[in-house]
Amino acid sequence: MGVLGEQIAEALRTWDGLLRPDEVLAAAAERRRRMVRLVHVSQSEAADTRSANIRARRLEAERAAREVAELMKEKARLEAELATHRAIAEAERLANEAREWGGRAKCAAIIKLCAERFGFSVGEILSGRRRRPLTRARQAAMWICHEATARSFPELGRAFRRDHTTIMHGIRLVPQHMAANPEWREKVMSVLAEVMG
Repeated sequence: MGVLGEQIAEALRTWDGLLRPDEVLAAAAERRRRMVRLVHVSQSEAADTRSANIRARRLEAERAAREVAELMKEKARLEAELATHRAIAEAERLANEAREWGGRAKCAAIIKLCAERFGFSVGEILSGRRRRPLTRARQAAMWICHEATARSFPELGRAFRRDHTTIMHGIRLVPQHMAANPEWREKVMSVLAEVMG
């Protein structure tokens, strides 16, 4: 017999006879069942409330994460769009400057100016030699001619005595060389500024 049973037995011994002992036991058992049910219900309600709160927080966190991801995508899209607009504006500015120059910006004059600035002769710029300083000077001249004139790649190729794909390759390399060597970049930009203005 447990603690509760002993308490009930003690209560029965001191009972003044108003209730029968079996009624007392049944009433005590019923109270105990109600107490157990209340405790069980309150614990399950608390567990349900906790799990509901956890689910709500998790859903809120997932929604916030989705919103952040969408905002990051939108930011990247807007940055790319801004960069595109800037590149278009720069290209339009250069095209306008080239139109203002009209036919004055001749490739021969640009080649001569680049040859002087980089310490080579016009013949060396137009030659087939491939020493690095000479090829960089030649590529700079190609890039400046491309920026300052409205000539096509085949026309530039004829001016430099090369295939148009060589011209395209040389022009594509110049921005990389500029990024790697600020001193060389300054020299190229000064030649471009002199040609354009």
